[in-house]
Amino acid sequence: MIPLFVGMRKKSVPATIVSGVLVSAIISSDFGGFRLGNYSFVSVSLGLLGIAIAYQSIRRVERDDID
Repeated sequence: MIPLFVGMRKKSVPATIVSGVLVSAIISSDFGGFRLGNYSFVSVSLGLLGIAIAYQSIRRVERDDID
């Protein structure tokens, strides 16, 4: 949902794709034995951030369609 939010803000498909690749690269990259994907708090926090972004997007759509 995070890359989708970036793509919606910029109204650009390439921005969505690039942000998705960057987020997955950062999560799965190995920094000298330290990998963000191994920690559950990173996954949970990114999941909660995605849920919050989805909620805000749905709320805005309903408000903008009425106007």
